[in-house]
Amino acid sequence: MRQTDLVVRLYSAFSGKELQEAYFDNVYGMEVSNYEDFKRRYGTPANSILPLWQVGKFFDGVGVLLHRKLIDIGLVDELFYTEATTVWEKAKPLIEGRRKELNQPTTYQIFEYLYSEMKKREQRGVQNG
Repeated sequence: MRQTDLVVRLYSAFSGKELQEAYFDNVYGMEVSNYEDFKRRYGTPANSILPLWQVGKFFDGVGVLLHRKLIDIGLVDELFYTEATTVWEKAKPLIEGRRKELNQPTTYQIFEYLYSEMKKREQRGVQNG
């Protein structure tokens, strides 16, 4: 019951205006092939990736809870699959570029874990959200 309550509160937070604007107005339509392409299109990362980091940090937090087995992958997957996988796939080139540029190989490592766990369920044929 506590896991369900926690995930429902996370879903409510993600459904809030700030994260929805960051997701739909900025991240969802973003198309880049690599980190250099991003910098060319959107400018310096410090000024242009705040919405992406907001959404990424949210899913990083969900990944921490999943990694610590504090929430159920099935419930998380059903509620967040589309958004989490979309964000990861769009952000992956930027995250990899930032990891190299800042020499921080663990940046969003837990978000990557969340994505990987969701994809494993998909490969096993489990219905996603």
